[in-house]
Amino acid sequence: MPRAFYNEIFNGKEDENILKITEDFDSGEKRQKIIQILLEIIENELTSGQRVAIKEYFFNNKNMLQIAEEQGVSVVTISKKISAGKNRIYNIMKYFIR
Repeated sequence: MPRAFYNEIFNGKEDENILKITEDFDSGEKRQKIIQILLEIIENELTSGQRVAIKEYFFNNKNMLQIAEEQGVSVVTISKKISAGKNRIYNIMKYFIR
């Protein structure tokens, strides 16, 4: 099952800032707004490498090794792309949601 909701996507220690932003939006319309913003950021604000890594890892449930092999890069590269993508998402979301 894809990790399609923000509370499933951002669940690590490094994601605490994103969770703080979204903690008041756990129901209905506000939750849908958060999901829409997340998807728009992923599609429009990340580099292509970050976008592919995040989509494959979080939405297609591939592990970093699988993604790295498909992309012909190292696992460390994929890890850095995912981390940079999540940081970019946080830096944008903090302005949208207050």
